[in-house]
Amino acid sequence: MDPQGLYDVTPRLDCGVCEAPTCRAFARRTLSARSALGDCPILRRAEYADRRARFAAQLEGMLRARDERGAAEELTGGVTYIRPCAEDSSKVTAETRLQRRFPVPPPLRLEVFDPSTWDWMLRSLELFQTARCSEDLGVARIEASGMTIMVFRDGRVNVRAAPDEKQAMGMIRLVSRTLWGSVICDCGNTSMDCAGGACTECHERPCPALDAEPFAFASAPPQADVEIDGLSLPCDTGSDALGDLDGSVCQAAYMLKGMAARVTQGSRCGHAFGDLGGVLPDARRKAVGMLLRSPESGHVRGALTALGALMDLQRAGDSLSCISSGEQPLLDVPRGLVTQALRVLTVSCQGLVCGRPPDAAAIQEEFDVFQDAWGTEFERSANVGALSALHRMAANGLYLSRLGGR
Repeated sequence: MDPQGLYDVTPRLDCGVCEAPTCRAFARRTLSARSALGDCPILRRAEYADRRARFAAQLEGMLRARDERGAAEELTGGVTYIRPCAEDSSKVTAETRLQRRFPVPPPLRLEVFDPSTWDWMLRSLELFQTARCSEDLGVARIEASGMTIMVFRDGRVNVRAAPDEKQAMGMIRLVSRTLWGSVICDCGNTSMDCAGGACTECHERPCPALDAEPFAFASAPPQADVEIDGLSLPCDTGSDALGDLDGSVCQAAYMLKGMAARVTQGSRCGHAFGDLGGVLPDARRKAVGMLLRSPESGHVRGALTALGALMDLQRAGDSLSCISSGEQPLLDVPRGLVTQALRVLTVSCQGLVCGRPPDAAAIQEEFDVFQDAWGTEFERSANVGALSALHRMAANGLYLSRLGGR
């Protein structure tokens, strides 16, 4: 079952009220019965009645088809083929299907990657000359070192015009590790969101998408240490690199905390969003580079946690920008509600900056108070866009507060 059809009729606001960090994750979680249609307050609104009906019909059709055909089998991973290129027989083309090492519910078996995060991940590195991603089609096309790489959300990775088999398999491994944060966990979230505190389920248990390299191969796994012609891979990582990465995340949190403080005081901070937009990609580059070359599981986990934190900060920053710039004017939204949301974000960012984990239980209580007040206001107000942005900002602040326990 393909959750794209469900995602197409979601609000696509990623407000987090349903307890999934994104609408795409919500679509997956409804397929696996972890969430229900009624968990989305936006789809319950009268003006979204058409979308709600289409979502319900899509979901019912998918579940009925599953019952009639039986549960989808987990596709076997491994090398699909290696053969000479049709255009140039001196080069090879190869395809591998990446199979998760951990089981997932049948409705999630046909989607290995979340394509909405590909662009965010691939553009963080300078290794790839070009990377074009289609979220709706679930396909990415990458050009690197004279090779063309196609990635599909069902886990297939195809390499064309590779100099030899070793280079082709090395490129497959490179791409698969670059996209580790996009791998879909058995909970329906991406591994990056699990690492970033967005998943309560994986916060309370070992997350299968984080504890070991997520892919298994039935045969011929990609070589671990292949150097690819024409590519300068990130240097091998160590404790200094991990400390540098943590420093970059803290810098981004410090900047966002300062912007939240200025918005709390009623000031504008448009120029600061540009500064934050320069810090986040640099930190992301360091995190993905660590994923590519680090041999130590602790460093890999640190890189994934950093990526999750950076995604939380990105979403919170985008929400703050919408509110501050007037793109989503608050209009009749009570000032006290705005202050509550900003406090959840500010306290969580302060914990990252100081290196002292905030009191996650206390922040959860503050968030619950905010969410109750938000729900009351949401029933009354027609300002769906601003309220969604406000909740998204607070929710990502909550996710950040959970990182101290990792």
